[in-house]
Amino acid sequence: MLAIVGFSTTLLRATGAVEYSRLIAAALSAPILSLLLGRIVRDRPVRDILTARIAEAKRIPRRLRRRSAARPRDYLVPWEVAPVPPTFVGRAEERRRLVEFLTSRNPSFEVPVAVIVGPYGIGKTALASVVATELAGQYAGGKLFADLSRRQGTAGAERGDDEIVHDALGAFITGLRQPGDPVEPSTAGRVRQYHRLSRRYQAVIVLDDADDIGVVRRLLPAGPRCAVIVTTSDPALAQRPEWFAVTLEPLAVEQSVELLRAIFPPGWTVDDDTCRRIVEPMHGHPNAIRLTATQLANRSPSDVDALRRIYDDPAAELAAGRRRQQGAGTSRADIGSALQVGYSLLGEDERLGLRLIGVLNKPAFALWMLAGMLDGDDARAGRIADRLLISGFLSRTSSDSVGVPVFEVSDDVLQFARAQFEEDSRPQDRARLERRYEHRSAQRNGSDVRAATLAAMAHLAAGSLTQALSTSRWAVELARDVREREPGGESLALATLAEIRAELGACESARDLAEAALAGATPSAVAAMRARRCLALLARRRDDDTSSRALLEQVVDGANAAEPDEAEELVSALRDLAVLESRRPSAPAAPVAGHGTVAQAFRVSDTLGDRAPALQASLHWAQSYILQKAGRMDESEAVLRRAEQWAMRRAQRLWLAWIAHRRASLLLDWYGHDDEALRQSRDALRAFTRMDHRFGKAHAAQLLGDIHLRAAGRAGGPAADGQRRRAVMRWQEAADDFSACGDLRAAAKVATRLAGSAVPAVAARARLAEV
Repeated sequence: MLAIVGFSTTLLRATGAVEYSRLIAAALSAPILSLLLGRIVRDRPVRDILTARIAEAKRIPRRLRRRSAARPRDYLVPWEVAPVPPTFVGRAEERRRLVEFLTSRNPSFEVPVAVIVGPYGIGKTALASVVATELAGQYAGGKLFADLSRRQGTAGAERGDDEIVHDALGAFITGLRQPGDPVEPSTAGRVRQYHRLSRRYQAVIVLDDADDIGVVRRLLPAGPRCAVIVTTSDPALAQRPEWFAVTLEPLAVEQSVELLRAIFPPGWTVDDDTCRRIVEPMHGHPNAIRLTATQLANRSPSDVDALRRIYDDPAAELAAGRRRQQGAGTSRADIGSALQVGYSLLGEDERLGLRLIGVLNKPAFALWMLAGMLDGDDARAGRIADRLLISGFLSRTSSDSVGVPVFEVSDDVLQFARAQFEEDSRPQDRARLERRYEHRSAQRNGSDVRAATLAAMAHLAAGSLTQALSTSRWAVELARDVREREPGGESLALATLAEIRAELGACESARDLAEAALAGATPSAVAAMRARRCLALLARRRDDDTSSRALLEQVVDGANAAEPDEAEELVSALRDLAVLESRRPSAPAAPVAGHGTVAQAFRVSDTLGDRAPALQASLHWAQSYILQKAGRMDESEAVLRRAEQWAMRRAQRLWLAWIAHRRASLLLDWYGHDDEALRQSRDALRAFTRMDHRFGKAHAAQLLGDIHLRAAGRAGGPAADGQRRRAVMRWQEAADDFSACGDLRAAAKVATRLAGSAVPAVAARARLAEV
C-alpha cells in the first residue's frame, strides 16, 4: 500500500500541481479507484494519506489553471532517463552544484547546459539520472534521454552525426508529442517539431556519452524552459564558458567502503580494514566496486575474509595482479586494475566468455554471436551469459514483446575485456575465433526466414510449445540480421510469434507483436494476413465480434487464392470467420450460421495439394463447433471423429487436445453423457499438461468445474457437496492459469463462477478477487 502513496508522490513531482490535480480528478471518476479506497485500502493510515493527497489536489486554485501556458496533456509525461543504480553513494557536492545551476534564474534566456565529465565507468550517467529525477518536480514536461554513443546495437557499426541526431530527435518527439501526432520523417522536419514542442513543454533532457559539440548543439531545445545535462569522457566539451562543467573524480576510500557495504547482505559483519583492503585496488571506480561487491554478496562471508588474505599472499593471482597494476600507469589503473578483482572472482568459463566478448568488440551482442566463437555451443553460451549477467558484467535488454535477449556491455567493461584478451591469449587465437564467428554468421545469412516460421508453426501443431516459441524468436532475430536481403521477413516472423503467443493466451504481448508486424516498413501480404487474423482472435476473446469480423473480412477480401501461402492464410481466416458467424443467434428455420463459410474454406484447402492435410483437423474442429451451436449434436460428433483421425494421422498433438476439449463440451451439452464428458475433459487436461500449455489447461479445468457443478445438481446430500468442492477446485485452478497467461478477462469470468459458488468461504474470496 505504501507503493500507492509513493506513486502519488511521484506523479505529483512528475506532472506538477496543476496536472496532478487534473489526473487525480479524472482517475477518481473510475469505479476501480473508488473500490481501491473503499475496499482494498484497509490500512487506515494509508487511506488517510491518500484522502489528504486528493483533498490537496482539489484545493488548488483555479487561477493556476489559467496560468498554465501549455496545452493540457491527456497522458503521463515521459520518464525516460537511464535507470538509477539501486545503490548510489557519494557525489553530494556535485549533485548540489548541478541542481543549483539548473534551477537558478537564467538572465541570458538561453537553455542551461550542465556537462558531467569523467572516464568510462566513473558514474556520469548515474549522476545525471539522479539529478534529472531530483529536478522532476520543477520540470513538469518530464525527463528525456538520448544515448549519443557512436556504436549501438548488435551490428556495432559507427553512427554518423546525422544518424545520431535523427534518432535522438525521434525519441524526444515521441515523448513530448500528443497521442496520434506523427513524427516527422526528415531530420530537418524533426528539428522544427522538436523546437516547437520544447518551447511548449518544460523538460529535463539528458544527452549521454556525447563526443561532439556540434551534435550537442543540434539537440539543444529551443527555449530556456528546459534544462540539459550532458555526459562525456571528452574534457573539450566542457570548455564552453556558458556551460557549467562538473568533473567527476574517483570515489574516496570511505565512500568506496560505503558503497561496498551497501551491496553486501544486511547480516554481514565485515570490519573496516577488510573493506578497505578490498576496495583499495579499485581506485574509487564505482562500477568495479559494484561488480566485486555483487559477486561477493553471492558468496559466504568467509569468502570476504579469504579475499583479504590472498591480497597478502605473494603467490596469489590477485596480489600479483595488484603489483602489476601499481606499475602499469594511470590509465590502466583507472580502468583495467579497477576491474581486475571482479574479473579474478569469476569462474573459468565466465573469464573465457568475457575475453570472447572483447574479441566481438560490440556494445551489444546476441547469444548466437558468443556461441559462434564457442564452436556453436548455444547452451554453454547461454550459461556463460547468464552468469556474467548475475555478476553484473552484462545487462540484458529486449526492445519489444519478442523476448529475444540482447546483452549489453558498458564501455569500461568492453575496454577491459579487449585488454584482457590481448594479455591472456596468443596472436593466432584471434584469427581462429574470428573464423568461427564468420562461419556461424555465414550460416545465419544463408538461412531462410520463411522456413524458420514454417518450422515454428509445425512445432506448434505438434504440441512442442517450447520449440515453437524458441524457433519463432530465432526467426525474428534472423530476420533482423538479414533485413536488407529479406525486407519483409521481420513482419512475417513477428506475426508468427504473435500467433503462437495468442495460442498460449498471452493476449497483450500477442497484440503488441501483431501490431508491430503491421507497422513494419514493408510487411508482406502473408504477414499482414496472419497479424490481422491474430488480432481478430484476440478481439473475439474480448467478445468484440464486430472488430473481429472486420479484421477477418479484410483478410478474406485481400487474399490471392492463387498464391499458396496466401491461400493457406485464407483457409484459416475463413475457418475463424465461420466460428464467429456461428456465435450469432439465428431463426430455427434459417441455414446453419457459418456453414457456408466453412464449406468455402474446405474448397480453398482442396486446391493446396500437399498442404491441405495439415489444415483438415482444424477445419473439421470448426465444422463440429458450428454444428454444435446449431444443436445438431450427432452430426457434430461425427465430424469431430474425422477431425481426430486427421490430427492423429498428422501427429498434431495440439489439435488432439483441443478436439478432446471440444468433445467434452459437446457431451456436456448432450444430456445423459456426463461420465463420458468427464473422461474427455480429463484427457484434454492431461494432454495440455504434458505440453505445458497453461492456457489450454485453464480451459480444460474450467470445463471440468462446469461438469462437476452439473453433477452436483443431480446428486443429493454429501455427494452434491463433494461435487461442488471439486468444481470450485477446478475453477480456482483455471482462474490461476488464466491470470498467469495474461488473459485477465477469462480469469474474471471464472471468478464470477467462483463468486456464485455455494461454498461460502470460497465465494467470499472470489468476490474479493473480483474487486
